[in-house]
Amino acid sequence: ITEIASAVGRSLGSGDVLARIGPQKFGVLLPHCDHEEALAVGERLRAAVSSHGFPGSRAGAVTVCVGLSSYPFGRTESVDEIVNAAEASLERAKSRGGNRVELWSGPDENTEDTDSDSPEGAFSLS
Repeated sequence: ITEIASAVGRSLGSGDVLARIGPQKFGVLLPHCDHEEALAVGERLRAAVSSHGFPGSRAGAVTVCVGLSSYPFGRTESVDEIVNAAEASLERAKSRGGNRVELWSGPDENTEDTDSDSPEGAFSLS
């Protein structure tokens, strides 16, 4: 977990906030970041973990899923709704095979996504 936090932390900007929010889960707050910038940050984080040389494993053996939501989206005003949307995006990334980035775009399940072959990417991080 410490190695993942280190790899992710090196990929964030000076105003971004990384926090551990569960046993194997991190949250990232990206102030003043639009959807496209957030997708790019998510992809950068995914790639940083995937390419990191973790002790005892080869590069690419450890991967993460990234689920992203942003404010404002739709009619959401609640922090809980924003966090729940990020969680839903994260679960979608996991269900699509992992090592990917997903952006919540609303309850109709139409999310943008990227996989490891995409140059651009999409926050709860697991």
